[in-house]
Amino acid sequence: MLKFILKNIEDIAPWSYNGKSTLSWFALTDSYYWFDFARVQFPQYNEELLKNHNKDKIVPFIDYPFARIFSDICDILPYIAFPVPDEVFEYVNSIEKIEDYRKSLQQWLMNTWDESDEQYDLFMESAQGWLFSRRLDFGYLVGGPDLFIIRNKNEIHFYWTADFIDENGIDFWNTKRGKYSCGYNEFVGELLQCFRSFGYEMQKQILQCAKKPLGVEINLDQLQQNQIQYEDIISSTESGTILLADEPDWKNILEKIESIKNYI
Repeated sequence: MLKFILKNIEDIAPWSYNGKSTLSWFALTDSYYWFDFARVQFPQYNEELLKNHNKDKIVPFIDYPFARIFSDICDILPYIAFPVPDEVFEYVNSIEKIEDYRKSLQQWLMNTWDESDEQYDLFMESAQGWLFSRRLDFGYLVGGPDLFIIRNKNEIHFYWTADFIDENGIDFWNTKRGKYSCGYNEFVGELLQCFRSFGYEMQKQILQCAKKPLGVEINLDQLQQNQIQYEDIISSTESGTILLADEPDWKNILEKIESIKNYI
């Protein structure tokens, strides 16, 4: 489901730190990565966009350290683990409904909010927090897409929008909207398989650093320590000992939804 191509060390640009060229564990995870939703690849850059920027020969996926998406997924997994009850899920069980729900929150801000921090925190923490804690962050990308990952019962649902266009009116992304569903256990299993596979590739990457003079500063002990930390997180997730978030107060959330129904 989550796919990656780890770059060769020779293709990874060193970082500058205190006037020296260096490669950290994070930098060494530089990759191309994407999701494969039943052969729909997301996020994938639009072919016309790449040609227009003379980059049609590169891999058309996110070009960034894999450690970032690993961290972001680990951040939202404790929230995704809690199934959204049917009576809440019915308000967000399509792309259109998610968009309408987000618009209703904006309408609340414009029409009801008294502009106090207290009212904002009291309302938005419940009405918005539960949904956005299930949103995978792509804010580090230009024109980054939106991806919401929502569990209902034993099914996991992915909803994405990627509407960004460049200054020439060319779509950034190949698939602008989409939905995919699968079993929750299938999702977690495939995710862990990907993380394990990446960990194996990183072990080889670190061995390469030890054998090859690269002309950059590398702290091998720190690389090994970061690698162990990475594998420990995977083991905790696999064994079910990962720390879960607090379960949302669904009754309170439903009350907030009722209060903005007229805006939906």
